[in-house]
Amino acid sequence: MVYLIGGMKYCLTKTRAAVSFACYQANINNLKVVLLDLDPKSISGKLLTPENLNSIDHIKLKCELSKEYLDKLEMTYDVVVIDSGLGYKQELAMSFADTYIVPFNVNDLGLWLVWTLTKVETMIRNVQGVNPDLKCHSFLVSEGDRSSIDSELVKVLKKSQYLTYLDSPALNQMLTGTLTKDLA
Repeated sequence: MVYLIGGMKYCLTKTRAAVSFACYQANINNLKVVLLDLDPKSISGKLLTPENLNSIDHIKLKCELSKEYLDKLEMTYDVVVIDSGLGYKQELAMSFADTYIVPFNVNDLGLWLVWTLTKVETMIRNVQGVNPDLKCHSFLVSEGDRSSIDSELVKVLKKSQYLTYLDSPALNQMLTGTLTKDLA
């Protein structure tokens, strides 16, 4: 299964979500996981702790991503998590992924969220002909009290015709790295 964690913002939200998701799959679900870093800054590898490097393989992709390359990874790993960069590489990865997850930070301003959502929906539209089975999801990341989640932002995300909004405290905890085995 190939999961792409992406978005349109230069921040750590998507990278933290990718690393946390990979750690969850490896440490809580006991799956063999590879974290594929497409981001030119290669931050995901820096966020992995030495303990996590024992359970997750991290690859900084230096060549062009291809379906053949991902197929080889899927023969070795239960889960492939892609931390995407922006633009072309992300759209290319969307054409091969099974699931596309877009984290939006609860601290983003409403106009920024709408701009980002529009850009993401355009990429999804562009890829649908190549990958019509791509499952696309969004969620709001709240690293504190979930009551701080702005209901207007949730309404905007729920109206998307391309992304299914995931409203789950456990998912939020998993993708922010705060979900423990006790809560799973």
